[in-house]
Amino acid sequence: MNSDSTTIINKQDVYRYLLKGLKYWYILLFGIILGIGISYYQVKYTVPYYRVDARVLVKDEYSSWGQEYFMPGMELVSSRNRLVNEIGTIKSFSLMQNVIKDYSLLSVRYLADGKIMESDIYTDAPYTVTFDTLLNKSVYGKPYWITLKENKYTISTDRFENDKGLTYPYDRIIHIDGNDIKISLKEFNKSIQGKLFKFNFNNPDALAKYYQNNIIIEPEDEESSILRLTLTGVNYKKEIDVLNHIIDYYLQNGLDEGNKIATNTLEFVEIQMESVYDSLITAESRLEFLKKGLNIKKIDIKGESLIPQFTELEKKKFELEFQQSYYTQTIDYINNNDDAKGLVVPYFVTRQSVLYDLMVSLIEKYAKKNRNTFKVTDKNTNFLLLEEEIVAAKEILIENMLAMSRKGKNDLSIIESQIDFLENKLIDLPNAEKRYLIAQRDYTAQSELYNYLVEKRQEAKIAKASNIAKATVLDYPSAYRVQKISQSSSSIYKKYVSLFIAFSILIIIFLEVINNKIQDEKDVSNWITVPILGHIGHNSDSDNLVLLNKPKSVLSESFRSVRTNINYLSKGVENLVIMITSSISGEGKTFCSMNLALSFAMLGKKTILIGADLRKPRIYGDFLISNDIGLSTLLIKKCSLSEAIQKSRHENLDIITSGPIPPNPSELLFSNNFTDLIDHLKKKYDHIIIDTPPIGLVTDAKLLYDYSDIILLVTREKYTRISDLKRINLELDNTKQNTGVIINDIKKKTFGYGYGYGYGYGYGYGYGYGYYEDNNNASKKGLVNKIFNKK
Repeated sequence: MNSDSTTIINKQDVYRYLLKGLKYWYILLFGIILGIGISYYQVKYTVPYYRVDARVLVKDEYSSWGQEYFMPGMELVSSRNRLVNEIGTIKSFSLMQNVIKDYSLLSVRYLADGKIMESDIYTDAPYTVTFDTLLNKSVYGKPYWITLKENKYTISTDRFENDKGLTYPYDRIIHIDGNDIKISLKEFNKSIQGKLFKFNFNNPDALAKYYQNNIIIEPEDEESSILRLTLTGVNYKKEIDVLNHIIDYYLQNGLDEGNKIATNTLEFVEIQMESVYDSLITAESRLEFLKKGLNIKKIDIKGESLIPQFTELEKKKFELEFQQSYYTQTIDYINNNDDAKGLVVPYFVTRQSVLYDLMVSLIEKYAKKNRNTFKVTDKNTNFLLLEEEIVAAKEILIENMLAMSRKGKNDLSIIESQIDFLENKLIDLPNAEKRYLIAQRDYTAQSELYNYLVEKRQEAKIAKASNIAKATVLDYPSAYRVQKISQSSSSIYKKYVSLFIAFSILIIIFLEVINNKIQDEKDVSNWITVPILGHIGHNSDSDNLVLLNKPKSVLSESFRSVRTNINYLSKGVENLVIMITSSISGEGKTFCSMNLALSFAMLGKKTILIGADLRKPRIYGDFLISNDIGLSTLLIKKCSLSEAIQKSRHENLDIITSGPIPPNPSELLFSNNFTDLIDHLKKKYDHIIIDTPPIGLVTDAKLLYDYSDIILLVTREKYTRISDLKRINLELDNTKQNTGVIINDIKKKTFGYGYGYGYGYGYGYGYGYGYYEDNNNASKKGLVNKIFNKK
C-alpha cells in the first residue's frame, strides 16, 4: 500500500514539475529553432568526408617453406613475410613517393571556388594543367584562380582582386613564376563561363608524407593475414585512384624484390660463364690439337684415372675462390656504405646457415630505417636505437664473414695441395702422355664447371619465372567500398536539435531552481503546515467587489468555498473574529477581506469589516465611502463607534475603515481601546473580519493574534516568496490549529496543471499592489510579459 502510494506520488510530482517547466515553452521553442538553424548551416557548409578501403591477402610467413626443396633455385625467391613488415613497407615514404611520382593527376589540385568554402573537383575539372618539370619549387601550394571562356582563359594570383589577371589561349605554353605550364580545356559549356576555379601545384614530398600518415593499415583479424587498407578524404574518386595505385605499386615492388636475388645471381653466373666458356674453348682447342699431333692409340695412358679427381678438385677450387671474392667484396661494401642495396644473398648461403639470418636481419633493419626516415627526427630515441642495432648487426655479420673467409682459405689451401699432389704424379709420366692428360684434365674441368654454371643459371631462371606477388588483392577499392563517414543530414539535425533542447531544459531547470516564488498548491503545502482553505482565481476586471457585482461568477463561488471551509475550521464557534493577513504587500489580503466579508453578509450573517491596516488604508475606495474617520480616530477617542461604523451597499455588511494614518499604529492596536472595541463588536455582529497589515513586514498583525478566532494567510501564486512562507510558518507555530491558507490570483493553466477546482479560465483580481508606495505601473505590463504570463 505504501509502495503504491509512493509510486503515485512520485509520478504526480514528475508530471507536476514537467507541466511547471512547460510554462517556459518559449525557451524550448527558441532552442529548437536555434538547433534547426545551426543544423541547416552545418548541413549546407560542412564538407562531407568519405572512407575507401580495400582488402589484401598477404602471403603467410611460412607459406613458401619447402618450395625451395621442391625445385632447385627456389630458395632465391621464397620469402617468409612478417605482417608487420608488410604494413611498414606499404606505409614507407619511398613507396608513397613513387606512387605520387607515377600518378600525374596528383601533381595539381583542382578546386571549385565558392563564397563560403572550396570543393575538390579532381577529374571533374573542366580544364587540365600540365607541365614537364617545375623548376621553381616555391610555387608548391601557391593558389591560382582562373576563369574559363570558350577560346581563352584568364588567370590571377589573388582572386582577381588586385591582380586582374592575364588572358591566354588554350594549349599554349605560358610562364608562371619561372615555370612552363600548359592549360587545356576539356569541354566547354555555358555553365562554367564566369565561374571561378582554383588550382595549385602539389609538393610531391608533402603529398607523399600526407598519404603516408593518412593511410590506415590494419589486420582484419588477429589470426588473419588479410590487411585492410583505408584512406579518407573529401573526394572519394581521388582516394579510390590513389589506393589502387598504392596497392599496384606494392604488388609490383614485391615482385621486384623477389626477383632481385635471382636477377643478381643470374647476372653473376652469366659473367662467370663467359670467362669459363673462353677457358673451355681454349682447353678444347688444345686437346684437339694434341689429338691430331699424337697417335693416341699408341700412347699408354696410365694416368687417365687422375682426370676425374682433377675435375672435382678444380670445381671445388673455383667455388672456394668465388666465395672468397664474394666475402671480400661484401665486407668492403658494408664498411664503405650505410645501406643494404649492395647486399646480395648468394646461392651458396643456405637458409639453414647463420650467415643467411644475419644478412636478412641487417637488410630488414635498413628497410625499417628507410621507412622511418621521414617519420621521425634523427634525435628520436627509437631511431637512435635502430642505428645502434644496425652498427652491431654489421659488426657481427663482418665477423662471421671473416670467419667463413678464413675457413674458405684453409679449405682452398687443402684443395690446392691435393691438386699439386696429383700434378706431381703427372710429372712421372712420359712426356706425350703427360701433355695429353694435362690437356684432357683442363678440358674436362672447364666443361664440368661450365655445365655447373649452366645448371645454376637455369635454376635462377626457373626461380625468377616462378616468382609470384607476395600478396593477393581480395577487394580492390571501388565505388562499392565507399562509405560516408561524416555525419548525415538527419544525424546533424538530431544532434543539434537534441543538444539545444537539452540546453533549453537546463535553462528551464535553472530558472526553476533560482525561482523563489510559489508556483502552485504543492509549493505552498511543502513549506507551510496549515491547511489550504481555498483557491481564488485571477480577476481581470478593475472591480474588486466580485461577490457584490458578480455574485454568480466562478470567482464568487470560490469565496463561498472558502467561507464553507472556515466554518469547518471554526468547529461551531459563534461570533467569529477572522484576521486576514499576508507575508508581504501585494498578495491580495484586502481583496480577500472585502469579498470574504461580503460572502458572510450574503449568508445573512451580521458582518463587520475592520480596516486594521493603519499604515496603508485601502477598503474605503472600493466601497465608495469616506476614510476621514475610522479605526485610528476611534481608538484615540476622536469619534464615537457609531460615527466610525459606515454602511456598505449590502445590508448585512458594515465597515470601519482605517482612518487617517496615525504616527503610532502598533501602539493603537495594542491598546485597551482596541480590546474593548472587539469585545463590543462581538456582541453586535456575527462575524468580525479584520484586514491587517502584512505579517512579514510589520508587527501590527502579530498583535492581533490573541483577538482572532481564525487567522487566514493569503498567498499569491508566482508572487509570494518561499522564504517568507517558511518564516511565517515558524511564526505561526502556536496558532496553527486555527490558521488556514488562501491561495490567490490563480491564473489559467495553459498546460493543464493546477488545483482541480475549475477556476482557471480568467478570474482573479486587479487590485493595486505595494505597501508603502503605490505601484501605479502594476497593470502596465509589457506585451511579452502578458503573453508569457510573467510576474
